[in-house]
Amino acid sequence: MLAVNRDTVRLFLHVLAATIWVGGQLVLAALVPVLRRFCAEVPRAAASRFNQVDWVAFTVLIVTGVWNIIAVRGAVSHDPGYRPRSSSSPWWSASPVSPRHCTCGRAA
Repeated sequence: MLAVNRDTVRLFLHVLAATIWVGGQLVLAALVPVLRRFCAEVPRAAASRFNQVDWVAFTVLIVTGVWNIIAVRGAVSHDPGYRPRSSSSPWWSASPVSPRHCTCGRAA
């Protein structure tokens, strides 16, 4: 069982907020064509009601996203093996398996 601590709560809230935000938009997008058959005001009312939930989820997503950055930055900066890549270096230079280390199936 996963221990309940700040990290698990932070990640749970972030994933939950992302699920509500994106999933709600997908459900609303699927419902709008059906709701338009009833009346022009029905999709507007559904969107208005969803906005009340959507903005809360989006706010939680932003807050937990910043919390994730702060938490990970602290963990990475204390790792002696961490080497930030400069903006002038190629994208693969900081990857764990860079082209210069790849043996491409040959013995090292």
